[in-house]
Amino acid sequence: MVFTKGKKGVSGLASPRVYIVPTGFGFAFVGLLTAIVLTGATYGNNLVFSLSFLLMALFVVSMIKTNNNLKKLHVRFLSVNESEVGGLTDFHFEVINEGRFIAQALQFRLRDPSTTEHLVVELKPQTTMTFRLSASPEKRGLFKVPRVHLRSVYPLGLFRSWRYFQSDADYYVYPKPSGHRPIPYLSLSSEKKSPLSSLTVGGYEDFREHRRYVPGD
Repeated sequence: MVFTKGKKGVSGLASPRVYIVPTGFGFAFVGLLTAIVLTGATYGNNLVFSLSFLLMALFVVSMIKTNNNLKKLHVRFLSVNESEVGGLTDFHFEVINEGRFIAQALQFRLRDPSTTEHLVVELKPQTTMTFRLSASPEKRGLFKVPRVHLRSVYPLGLFRSWRYFQSDADYYVYPKPSGHRPIPYLSLSSEKKSPLSSLTVGGYEDFREHRRYVPGD
């Protein structure tokens, strides 16, 4: 069952740009590259210079590739399942690759520590894929669908890029049931065995019976 409010299926970008920073491995790579350049300058070794220029080109190409991996991706909100406080809420999304190249190693998660993470190995150009993210709400009420965090370290792990997607849809979280009130039971009278026989409902003394209509009732 879906409980949404607003423009279902329309996703607004919290930020249209792609953010990118070097990873820890990327900073170590820069340190190694600096050491190689200094070594080549100290000893005047052309082979070391050639190696440093090759690694520098690899670093720049990796940065461009990591940025372009997310540049043409768009996430659209589809639906959300009903839930209660402490339960598991499932959010359904669709990712669209509008670029000309394959998007690889994509990680999706909601901006909530309690959410699950979804990994997409690859997404071919001009194709779509649906995925599900789950979260455990701690409060009841009406909430905005959480912002989706898309990130990737493809291709070499030298850089980490990410984007944010925000839907304008809402969803409801219901109160968690409490107490141990038993469910009313139905007992069939032993005197009548027909489908329209007398029926007693435990806990409801005002109820008499089920019987056929008699003129004058």
